[in-house]
Amino acid sequence: MQDGPTDTPGSASGQPSAAADRRHMLQNALGAIERLQARLDATESARHEPIAIVGMACRVPGGANDADSYWKLLAEGRDVVSEVPPDRWDVDAYYDADPTKLGKARTKAGGFLDNIDLFEPSFFGMSPREAAGVDPQQRLLLEVASDALENAAIAADQHERVGRQDGVDATGQHQ
Repeated sequence: MQDGPTDTPGSASGQPSAAADRRHMLQNALGAIERLQARLDATESARHEPIAIVGMACRVPGGANDADSYWKLLAEGRDVVSEVPPDRWDVDAYYDADPTKLGKARTKAGGFLDNIDLFEPSFFGMSPREAAGVDPQQRLLLEVASDALENAAIAADQHERVGRQDGVDATGQHQ
């Protein structure tokens, strides 16, 4: 089989034959298919790109306020349950040894986070008055999310860059 122009009966000299014309069309179609397949492969690969955990933060009873101290607490097997701190509430006003008493706590102990009163509203662009109206758990989430981004070496001024996809997973473990 010849490539390029040929002289065949019924065709003008120097014109490609019908077979050569079909071959050229098929080669162009194959090239287009290969380019489309490459684009499809790249798109599929991007959709299934693995997630990278690049920063981590936590607040756990017992003073574990970062991943390293959390793993140390686990490795040591420490029991971090303690009596209700006096600055939280008057435990004796809510506790009753009789578990059938309604409206009373059945224990004087629990897992308590340290320094929950140290929220800095200006860091998050809030006034002290606004922060006072925010649920304490939401304030804690803001702090931990900020710590996770800091742990990932993502500066606060980089969070709004176009095209960047930062995310924070707030997973609670309840027993």
